[in-house]
Amino acid sequence: MKFGQYLHDHRVIAWRPYYMNYHRLKAILKDIVNNNTGNERFLEELKLDMVRVEEFYKMQEEEVVQEARSVDPDSKDDFSAFVQRVRDLENFAQLNSEGLRKIAKKYDKLVIRPGLLRTIEEGGGDASLMRDILREIQHCTFSQAADRLAAVLDYSTSYQKSRGAPLDVNRLVSSHQRTASVHVGDFVERYAAEEEKPREREMKVKTILRYFKAIVFFAMVYVGCLVCWILKVGSPLLDGRSYVSVAVTCTALALLIMQYPADGVMMGSTLALTLTGVLDNKEAWDGFSPTTSSCLWQCY
Repeated sequence: MKFGQYLHDHRVIAWRPYYMNYHRLKAILKDIVNNNTGNERFLEELKLDMVRVEEFYKMQEEEVVQEARSVDPDSKDDFSAFVQRVRDLENFAQLNSEGLRKIAKKYDKLVIRPGLLRTIEEGGGDASLMRDILREIQHCTFSQAADRLAAVLDYSTSYQKSRGAPLDVNRLVSSHQRTASVHVGDFVERYAAEEEKPREREMKVKTILRYFKAIVFFAMVYVGCLVCWILKVGSPLLDGRSYVSVAVTCTALALLIMQYPADGVMMGSTLALTLTGVLDNKEAWDGFSPTTSSCLWQCY
């Protein structure tokens, strides 16, 4: 079974809005791979998922701690419901931790390793979003759920509780103190910082290639027409004005194929033919008649 389906089948329905959106992240990742889009949206969504999971877990843990202070272990139904809630919260934390790890691993496999986007960690070395995610998860409360909730369950039936001793989960789980220097979502800056420059270069290269091909085509047309005119190819049927017409027509068709505005192409072509003496003023104005314009738009 794929993890996305497993996550869907094992989540607590009432908590559904607070789980990581694994399917959405996969869809964004697929768009990056297929359409070579930027990774900003993926990183921001991943950060929002981590923050949402962390905040919801902390809120639920506080409620569980409050319930642990008041639940009666001798009340079978109440205590069973309390234990089930603790298990659900632990499962919530485990599913989201695994989902975040898996989606980061998938990002590494599909984006970083093929070099689709250049993402370089601070300090150099090979980039790995999964490694960064695991590092940040270690400093999130929900990553400590198993130990923290085990401490809560132990307290709910302990002698200390019967004596009125307070429950301090952070003290009981002293080996998992949070590190203030690490914040959820730090990976966004690391992986987005170096991504924009390659995309800018890529767009410049595409633009240059596009115009280079057009320039080569126009040069071939103009040089070809000029050579034919000098060598008097087709004479006396074809003269200099004939080759000007051919050159302007080829240029106009190429511009239309490149999706330049049809009215601008028509006006430019007419002006070029008028200035070179191929058309006189009357013929030029006739070119803008409704019938001619309609035909041109239909061809476009």
